[in-house]
Amino acid sequence: MLRRVAILPLCCLLLAAAMTPAAARGRVFVESVSAVVDHVYDGDTLTVIVPGWPAVVSSIQVRVYGIGTAEIHDPCPEIQALGLLARDWLAAHLRPGDAVTLRNVRRDKSPWLLADIEAVVDGEARDVASELVRRGLARPYDGQGPKPW
Repeated sequence: MLRRVAILPLCCLLLAAAMTPAAARGRVFVESVSAVVDHVYDGDTLTVIVPGWPAVVSSIQVRVYGIGTAEIHDPCPEIQALGLLARDWLAAHLRPGDAVTLRNVRRDKSPWLLADIEAVVDGEARDVASELVRRGLARPYDGQGPKPW
């Protein structure tokens, strides 16, 4: 039975990878999975390792669902500075080895995953997207239309 439980998320992920991005986008493939932070890329993207998943898919980039942060490589220095602030806040609160929970895991329009991310922030389990927005480091964004920054 344990083997079946471990294989189910993998099958869902492989099915998501096999679907065209347009068909897979928005569809929830895994409702909740525990993961470990590998590293933070920018203010709304991090790489996680999912224990129990095969190595070929266990280290994967995940975008935080429902928000957009300023780009760290934006040509505008002011936008770039905001992006670096968001990245630095996220990196300070989601350190390598920290546990996170990915909820409502779906495919993004890019090759990685999109998920609600819950983590311990200031001693409490919190929604990462809400924290970033509350602190002015992100804006709501559904992936459609122009980016909010």
